[in-house]
Amino acid sequence: MIKLPQTISDARVDTILNIFNQIQRSKELVLDFGRVQSILPAGHVILLSILDKVIEHQTQVDFLNLSSKIKKLKSVQLLLEHSSQQGFCSVDQLSFIGEGLIVKSLQNSIYISIEEDLIQCFESKISEKQRWYIQFILNELIQNALDHSTSERYFVYIGEWKREIHFGITDLGVSIPAKLEQKYNCESDEQYLLKSLEYKVGTRRVRDGGLGLFHLFSILKEAEGRMVMISRDAQLRKYFKQRKTEHGKLKNSLRGTWCFVRMPKESVL
Repeated sequence: MIKLPQTISDARVDTILNIFNQIQRSKELVLDFGRVQSILPAGHVILLSILDKVIEHQTQVDFLNLSSKIKKLKSVQLLLEHSSQQGFCSVDQLSFIGEGLIVKSLQNSIYISIEEDLIQCFESKISEKQRWYIQFILNELIQNALDHSTSERYFVYIGEWKREIHFGITDLGVSIPAKLEQKYNCESDEQYLLKSLEYKVGTRRVRDGGLGLFHLFSILKEAEGRMVMISRDAQLRKYFKQRKTEHGKLKNSLRGTWCFVRMPKESVL
């Protein structure tokens, strides 16, 4: 049995990644929601990524101690509804727009309706310029997933939480360290993640690249935002307002790349 944390978000990811390892190793899984009080925007795509793996491996999942409040959340409803399903869900089944939240499942494609969805959900809440930056950053992350991932599906989210806008992508495919080590030599996966943010450091073998994550780094620095990158055996956390960087080795590996971003609503870009 795995006890989920009080808040499902981009924090305490080792508990979440342990679920993926259990899905791959066992045909049965028990998830205890007894401590869960809230699910932040990133938590919704994390739950749907878990659902994707459960269906892929045909794992039998039991859910314990779900409160009525948590049961009402759309991502949890989808998890309960489809966890015993045979065969993958369609991208439309795992996409939804709610109050202050967009969750999009994509399969071998770009996010065509991102501009319209941002206007529909956030027109009165964040500025047009902020919407443009969110769209720009997500398009770069999606293009990275299309260029480098072996995963057929990935999830994108945009949501508001208190005085912040959260957005990002969960991609279960080829990791950043696995691609960069074909061109560069670093001592650890943590160093590969730091390397990926450097100007013109890219994962393409032939063409120049490396502008996407560098631009993301530059925008978040100006906005005094926060970024979390998780890939293979490492995680990198940058807190731009505090000018602080944290990185470390994961207890449980992630085959793929997750990138989570937070920006204050009042940031001037």
